[in-house]
Amino acid sequence: MRMTKSERVADIAKRCNLSEDMVNAVLNAERDSMMESLKHGQRVTLAGRVTVDPVIRRKMEYNSKGEMVCTPYVAASAKPLGSVLDELAKAKEFNVDESYIDEQNEINKLMKDNHIAVMQLASLE
Repeated sequence: MRMTKSERVADIAKRCNLSEDMVNAVLNAERDSMMESLKHGQRVTLAGRVTVDPVIRRKMEYNSKGEMVCTPYVAASAKPLGSVLDELAKAKEFNVDESYIDEQNEINKLMKDNHIAVMQLASLE
């Protein structure tokens, strides 16, 4: 189960003894700054967390004339920094509550009972 933005803001505010409005303002400013850099083709490093590289990708789509064309678009590739990976490597399992485990078990049972297989494909670049 992932944390929503409002839950994340509340958690950070509590840890830093700041108002949620202040934390929201900082996170929004960080996002705006990051997006500006990425749109200019610049790598972004969120200190101690992740590096994000903008990349140009292409997709096939139909134009207004019904012709198939290759259209470029900007995407992002993110990589956690070593400090994050080092911290995660110390953990032996996820810290999850019972409701998450129950939900995952139910999903797995439904997939098995209905003969549903899921396969993750590597990114096509």
